[in-house]
Amino acid sequence: MHVWTLCLGRLLYGFAAGHLNIIMAKSINETIPASVRGQFGIATNAYLRVGIMLIFFPGIILPDEPQEMVDDNIRWRIIFSVPFWVAILQILCWLLFVRQEPIGFNIANNNDEGAKDLLKRVYKQGELTDEEFEKAISNQLSHLNRTTSKESSLVTFNQAVCGPKYRKATWVCCILNFMNQQSGIGIVTVYATRLLIIIKEQTEG
Repeated sequence: MHVWTLCLGRLLYGFAAGHLNIIMAKSINETIPASVRGQFGIATNAYLRVGIMLIFFPGIILPDEPQEMVDDNIRWRIIFSVPFWVAILQILCWLLFVRQEPIGFNIANNNDEGAKDLLKRVYKQGELTDEEFEKAISNQLSHLNRTTSKESSLVTFNQAVCGPKYRKATWVCCILNFMNQQSGIGIVTVYATRLLIIIKEQTEG
C-alpha cells in the first residue's frame, strides 16, 4: 500500500512540477524584454537544477544501517514533505506579492494600461526624463501589441488538452516527457552515488 501511495505522490508531484516549469516559461516570455529573454530562460533551468541539488542535502538525516532504515518512520516523511512546504510558500508569494497578470496576457485582453504599468516595473528609467521614459514605454507597448500572439495568450487549459487545434501538440509533448521518465533517468539521478560506489567496488575487486 505504501508503494502505491508513493507512486501516486510522485505522479502528482511530477504533474505539478511540469505545470510550474511550463507556466514560468510562458510568464517569462510574456514579461521579460526580448533582449534578455535568453538569459532568463537559462536562469530558470539553472535554478531548477540547483533546487534538485539542494533537495539531496536533507538525505544526510536518513539512517545508513539497513535495520535503522526499516525502523525509521519519521525522517523520510520530513524529506518527502519538503515540496509541500515549498508549494505553500510559492502560493503565498503569488497571492501576496505577484498579483498582476503578465504583460502579454494584459495585451491579449486589450488592457494597455495594465501592461504599461508592468512595463514600468520591468524597465529602469535610468537617466531618462519622465517624458522620455513615458515615450519609451509607449513605444515598447506598441511593439508588443504588434508582436504578441494574442490568441496563444488566451488559450485555456481545456483548449490546450482537448481542443482540436492544440491537443495533438500537447499530448505529443506529454507522451515524450513520459517516455523520458520511463527511460530510468530519474532512478539513475537518485542512485547515482550508490551506482558509482558499486562500480568502483567491482572494478577494484
